[in-house]
Amino acid sequence: MRALLDTCVLAELRKPDGHARVKAAVAELSDGDLYRSVMTVGEIARGVAIVFDYCDQSPVRTIDASHACGPPELNWGAPG
Repeated sequence: MRALLDTCVLAELRKPDGHARVKAAVAELSDGDLYRSVMTVGEIARGVAIVFDYCDQSPVRTIDASHACGPPELNWGAPG
């Protein structure tokens, strides 16, 4: 069976504590049956561009609750 992975699925797979059912469902599929759309790639590229833009063009290695960089509307744990 082939599967088109949306951005939210890729996000769950990346999280150490991602949703167990999502991880299990994807693990049952062979790598050759996993696909991503140009829309998903675009959403990820846009997210990276937003982070770079708001972080003075500095590479971001991790984004977690203590990461205070990002646009205010995303509220990524910025103080205040």
